[in-house]
Amino acid sequence: MVRHLYKLIPKVNELIAPPILPTENFEKLKLYCTNICNLIKNHKEQVKIAIQETVRLAERLIPFLLVKNEKQFQELVANTLFLLCNTEIAEKEPNARDELRNYLDQYGDVNHPIFNTNLNNEVYKFPKLYQFLEK
Repeated sequence: MVRHLYKLIPKVNELIAPPILPTENFEKLKLYCTNICNLIKNHKEQVKIAIQETVRLAERLIPFLLVKNEKQFQELVANTLFLLCNTEIAEKEPNARDELRNYLDQYGDVNHPIFNTNLNNEVYKFPKLYQFLEK
C-alpha cells in the first residue's frame, strides 16, 4: 500500500521548482501524503517491509511541511519524517536523515508562493525534528 501511494507523489526531479508541489492536483497529493503518514504511524511492522522497496520516502513527504495553514496535517507530516529518521523504521530507510538535510540545504530557503513560507521556517516549528536534523 505504501509503495503504491509513494509512487503517486512526485520525485524531486519531477518537480518544476522544488519544493513546490503542483497546484492542479495538490489536494490528491495531500491525501496520499496523509494516508502514507497514517500507515507509518499505525502499522509500523507492515511499513518496515514496504520501505525496503521504497527509496527516498522522506524526500517525497517533506514538501508537505509547507502546508502551514493546516496544523494537524503539518504535524502529522513532521512526526512521520521524524519516525522515518529516528526509529526502528529508520533501519529500513537509513539515509532519510541525510536526504532531508541535503533537501533542506538545497531547497530549504525556497519561498512557497501560496503558503508564503519556506521549509527551513517550517521545520524550525517542530523542535524534535529540527534538533534531530541539526545533529
